[in-house]
Amino acid sequence: MCGIVGYIGTEDVKETILNGLERLEYRGYDSAGIALFDGEEVKVFKDEGRIAHLREIIDYDISSTVGMGHTRWATHGKPNKINSHPHQCKEKRFTIVHNGIIENEEELKDKYLKNIELESETDTEVVAQILNKFTKEGEDINLALRHLMSEIEGSYALAILDSYNREKIYAAKNKSPLLIGKGDGFNMVGSDAMAMISHTNEFFELNDGEYVEISKDKVDIFNIYGVKVERDTYKAELDSDDIEKGTYPHYMLKEIDEQPFVIRRIIAEYQDEKG
Repeated sequence: MCGIVGYIGTEDVKETILNGLERLEYRGYDSAGIALFDGEEVKVFKDEGRIAHLREIIDYDISSTVGMGHTRWATHGKPNKINSHPHQCKEKRFTIVHNGIIENEEELKDKYLKNIELESETDTEVVAQILNKFTKEGEDINLALRHLMSEIEGSYALAILDSYNREKIYAAKNKSPLLIGKGDGFNMVGSDAMAMISHTNEFFELNDGEYVEISKDKVDIFNIYGVKVERDTYKAELDSDDIEKGTYPHYMLKEIDEQPFVIRRIIAEYQDEKG
């Protein structure tokens, strides 16, 4: 279980993301990272340790209105700087944060990445490299993302920055929680409402097998076939004194709802192809 938060708008994004990550730290605190569009490229700051340490290594001189962050509970690879999120493809076009477990990681590497040397031990870098491969072969970002989703087996909540599309954040969901926060002149993406509630209480739910294009003024949701999905937002009524419950009325219901993810994680960690 990891935590994701992203923002696109008109305000500087650093504190918004850092504060959101602090509220997601219950989802993992092995390592943390942040990606910021500085107008020219995506700058990544990440390391082993908690959000407090991440605050110490960020370049606060960078001005950015588009960015995303991640706090990690290590599942693939040791908790260190190299394995920390965000991850990038070799050409740095795509920057990705991920919550979930890619169950067919080895098959995907054999199929698509035989001639690419990976820097980390994570399944997330595999996703970044494959997405880059698909676009290099001529697919646009939307087709490449749908192609990627059709190939992945397992659970994922992905947030993606594309340096060729600097005014958008892309996100995709399957079996891992992900919400879109709707604002006035900004929009957000996060693992749960807690990371975004200081800025908005209006959210879009994403269903499994859907992806989304997020700009500061617009949210477009699509299914895996590229068909646009129309969906109303809902408003979350959260108690600021008990915000860790998120949108759940009590902790027990939250824990019950998280059990499928916990079970998938245990199976992926301890069961091989032979059972």
